[in-house]
Amino acid sequence: MQPKLLITDDDPTSFFILSAIAKSVADIECDHAPDGATAVELVKKNSYFLIVLDYLMPGMDGFTCAKKIKDEVNSPPPIMFVTGNANDAEMQRQGYALGAVDYLQKPVTPEAFCSKVQTFYRLFQHNQALVDSLCKEKMKHDARGKLLDYSGEGIIGFNTDLIIDYANVAASTLLTIPAEELVSSSLKDIMARDKNEEQWWQSDFVQNYLDGQNMHADSATFWRPSGEFFPVTFTQTAMFENGKLIGGIIAFQDITERMLIERRLESLASEDQLTRLLNRRSFYEVLTTEIESGLRNNKTFSLLLIDIDNFKAINDNFGHLCGDALLEQFGKRLQEIMPPDSTIARLGGDEFAMITRQSSKRVLKNLAMQITKTLKLPYFANGREIYSSGNVGIALFPEHSDEITRLVSAADTAMYLAKQNGKDGFCFFNESAQKELNEKFLIAVNLRKANYNREFHLVFQPKFNLKTMKMAGAEALIRWNSPTLGSVPPGKFIPVAESIGYISDITQWALKKAIHDTKVWNENSRLNIPLRVAINASPLDLKRGTFVKQVLDAIYLDRLNPTWIELEVTESAVMDDPETAIQVLKKLKQHGIRVSIDDFGTGYSSLNYLKVLPVDYLKVDQTFVKDIGIDRSDEKIIKAIIQLAHSLDLKVIAEGIETVEQLRYLQALGCDYGQGFYLSHPVEAEEIPSLFRLTQKQPNS
Repeated sequence: MQPKLLITDDDPTSFFILSAIAKSVADIECDHAPDGATAVELVKKNSYFLIVLDYLMPGMDGFTCAKKIKDEVNSPPPIMFVTGNANDAEMQRQGYALGAVDYLQKPVTPEAFCSKVQTFYRLFQHNQALVDSLCKEKMKHDARGKLLDYSGEGIIGFNTDLIIDYANVAASTLLTIPAEELVSSSLKDIMARDKNEEQWWQSDFVQNYLDGQNMHADSATFWRPSGEFFPVTFTQTAMFENGKLIGGIIAFQDITERMLIERRLESLASEDQLTRLLNRRSFYEVLTTEIESGLRNNKTFSLLLIDIDNFKAINDNFGHLCGDALLEQFGKRLQEIMPPDSTIARLGGDEFAMITRQSSKRVLKNLAMQITKTLKLPYFANGREIYSSGNVGIALFPEHSDEITRLVSAADTAMYLAKQNGKDGFCFFNESAQKELNEKFLIAVNLRKANYNREFHLVFQPKFNLKTMKMAGAEALIRWNSPTLGSVPPGKFIPVAESIGYISDITQWALKKAIHDTKVWNENSRLNIPLRVAINASPLDLKRGTFVKQVLDAIYLDRLNPTWIELEVTESAVMDDPETAIQVLKKLKQHGIRVSIDDFGTGYSSLNYLKVLPVDYLKVDQTFVKDIGIDRSDEKIIKAIIQLAHSLDLKVIAEGIETVEQLRYLQALGCDYGQGFYLSHPVEAEEIPSLFRLTQKQPNS
């Protein structure tokens, strides 16, 4: 007999789609009932292995239709409801009472419907064979057992006393009971060993059976004689003969493996597989819950974002296995030091997050310090000892925000500022910091679209020989007049240009412009003495392999004498990678370019490197010069720098001279050159030749 499926749905398109899916399972004939009344009449006339019943239909709803089928049809087929509220417990209870064995959640996916139809189709095949056997042989003929023993599902037949009178090989195997022992035993022994008799007879399974109802359970527990229980999915079908209940059939499967896979999938969905902490998705779910609870109960909490310094370099230098080991060990350390009722997650890469109920800034400060201290402890991987450091950004709920996106953004801003302040530290979010970050963002945006020739220009800070007080050169200083932002000081846009990778373009433009202006002064203005120009180089410039070529190309393109160019590099830029700096500066010196160390005294130069650095000048930082006559310590530092430089045959340039007292003090110490507002403010390029000639005529001071 060809299996038939009844689909009750007022939408012809839905019927067409569902019937096509059903036919992909097997040769299944599908009937269509556009309403409940039609469905009842079709069930009276035909035999169906399953009714797919839409709960919401015109005229007669699904429950009413199911009740009429139950009341008017002998041995009604199983019903599967299609509803948007499949998880409603009360709806499920009513549905099961009316003959439902399963539910499908709208919108119905092809995969879910196909799986359900396939299950009931296979059950129909087993039941059909078993019904034939039961009716002809009363479930005792050997042919019945041979037919079903090849099924992979466990199949059990039972009588009205709920005593097992048939079990196939699969049932015996899954329950680890010999078939002869399984037959004649009570269903309670395998389905409700943990319940007493009263509980068993009041259970949903027994009550459904006694009412002549079918039922399906996606997850239940069966018991073995050893007392071990295991998860199963089963379908129970009541058996009738001449309208009289004569027994039933249970078809079941062991779903232990399926549940293990589901748990694994749940773990993959919620956990970071490397650290076993929550992953980003789960963390945001927890954070959302905390915010909702905080708003509802007027509670506070704090969000900490943590990242690891130079993690990419660790991966690049030591390999990803070492990087993974560092992340795993750091995750464990965070768990050990986190306060009670805290949540920790790895958001991805080298970024971690913590939610803590602590809101005291003193407590949070101590926690952040403990985190950074923990980060600095050595890590061990593949026999290697690795060191790192990190930064912590802290945002408070609801002080900094009561909305998830802004709260995370506040913590991220605080973490960024911790990095900007020198790494290996922590920072609380504050509005001024956000304003500063927004300003940097605007600068970055406008730098990317800046027209250098129209928006940038150079001014020149004259440099004087402090013995003769004659102009000896000038330092090129870049200025930016943005159409959007107005005049932006170099101290603001240069660090941003370095951070977004635009400093190379700016340096190249400044080089070409300064070199061109220098050529104009020394050739077109016919100066008697060559006027040397000093050009600043970024720390990042020294690390670029093309920097030397870039400088030389700019010089020789304008056919300028290289000895007229002085390159200024900061002390910190040199000491960041002294070996590379020495090689770069040596190549430039070979072409006659002069080199000066800018901001000297503010970094941590090694005297060993200072002896071998190919430099001509040391520039005393203006922070020391401004305290002349105020701070004796700064005066001693200046004196020491001058003596040190002269002992190494280097010249000294003092910057930031703003008073006559500062000038006289530096002259008395034998400082070679100086610049500052007292001597001259920065001037435009075209003013340099006349200023130079003017100072050459002045008598020595």
